[in-house]
Amino acid sequence: MKDIRTIVKDNLIAIRKQNNLTQLDLAKKVNYSDNAISRWENGEVVPSLETLQLLSYVYNVPVTWFLEEHSTEEKKRFNKRERTLHVAIMLSMFLIVWTVSAITFLLLKKYTGKYYVMAFVWAIPATCLCLLITQRHLFKKGFCLLTKSLLLWTIIGCAFFQLFQYKLWHLFLLGIPIQILLTLFAVIRSLKEDDDFFKRLLTSRKKSKKEKVAKK
Repeated sequence: MKDIRTIVKDNLIAIRKQNNLTQLDLAKKVNYSDNAISRWENGEVVPSLETLQLLSYVYNVPVTWFLEEHSTEEKKRFNKRERTLHVAIMLSMFLIVWTVSAITFLLLKKYTGKYYVMAFVWAIPATCLCLLITQRHLFKKGFCLLTKSLLLWTIIGCAFFQLFQYKLWHLFLLGIPIQILLTLFAVIRSLKEDDDFFKRLLTSRKKSKKEKVAKK
């Protein structure tokens, strides 16, 4: 049987990956440094009970989950259950957005006699926003940039068609620097995460060497 330090470490790594979070993402959620997260997952430090309770709120699991040894099959079942829950939340949000759009369309048609198609057009960026909120738990992190880009350009497109009589073509030019900033931010964040990964790998190797020397 594994010791408690190893069990906690393995569970922390497993549940973070199941939620598609990087160490930096988790650090921001729990207000700790990514270095602290790294030390927990390397087994250098065991999080306090208060910290485990905070993590249990983030991951929506009981505190005891971190202290118990779980089989690979059990972790897969947990991951599938969590994924199903997030898919249900995402689809519910989509349904609410398009229902509100349909109601708006029908009410405006009833009281103004006009077909306000923009009610459905604006539902597109609203759907992208719902996807952005829920995508972290369902897709890989590279999908986040795609979702943000879709949200940006659908908002610009909707604004253009909403004010079509003014021919505001420069709105699309405004989107170019914003898109560049979004891309640069995603690249910088990815590079930082890769750098943190190599630092953790180096630390882990140094620790292994020290343990081998100590055994000799």
